[in-house]
Amino acid sequence: FGISLIRITMQSQLPPTEALLQQDAGMIVMLEDRAATSPQSFSLEHPRELLSHANQLVKEERFVEALRYHDRALEFYKQQQQVSVIGCCSEATAWRNKGAIHGKLKDYKSAVTAWKKSESLFRNCRERVLTSTPEGNGSQQSLYPPEKQICLDACIVEVLQSRAGAHMKLKDQFREAIDCHEEVIDLLLDIHRAGDELFSSKQIPLEGVGFTRMGPTRNTEALVTSLESLGGLYTSTGAYEDGLAAFEEALQILRARQSGSGHNQ
Repeated sequence: FGISLIRITMQSQLPPTEALLQQDAGMIVMLEDRAATSPQSFSLEHPRELLSHANQLVKEERFVEALRYHDRALEFYKQQQQVSVIGCCSEATAWRNKGAIHGKLKDYKSAVTAWKKSESLFRNCRERVLTSTPEGNGSQQSLYPPEKQICLDACIVEVLQSRAGAHMKLKDQFREAIDCHEEVIDLLLDIHRAGDELFSSKQIPLEGVGFTRMGPTRNTEALVTSLESLGGLYTSTGAYEDGLAAFEEALQILRARQSGSGHNQ
């Protein structure tokens, strides 16, 4: 059982580029960056249009060209003195997608750099959201539908787990991969412990978007993924006791989840 887990988790965890571009990244195309310009003045030089075109290039597997469009969009954000939360999220997502494209091109060092920048921006967004005053005081009437919701915790977890996969592809960077997964576990446990204290309602409406909490199922899945990965990483570096402890913790969580599902049937 332990060996099969190691084989699974030692593989690269780089998500498919297309999947990254189609998930929360859609907010770049869907939402207006209010801090930048008005919708009437959109042009090809606006990040929304640049990144939309980059996404199309990725679908055509024209990755080097897509990177150029990402760089042009990121240069736009760099020149902004005051960026809205949505603008910050869009910039973070652009860096995340850029990292995914570098991963697709097997340029893992550049992928790591991009994902570090993305994580920093997503964490900044998260802090701004949690300390903000929700629109409509977070009432049920002001909540947004799923297509206009963003889960920043999930974005941070995804970037960290992706970066761990990139570190595993680089020579002698297992320690950095371990650090990424440990950061994921710390964040997820903090979210679990905070519970309703972190989010007073199902979401925080702000700037035309509903910022949501990370639900228990998604939290558990991400936690198990990082624990299993840690088990494989520790084992590969000879830290067998730490590896076994991580595998056992993941197994306990899976058993508890299975037991809970059985009771709910």
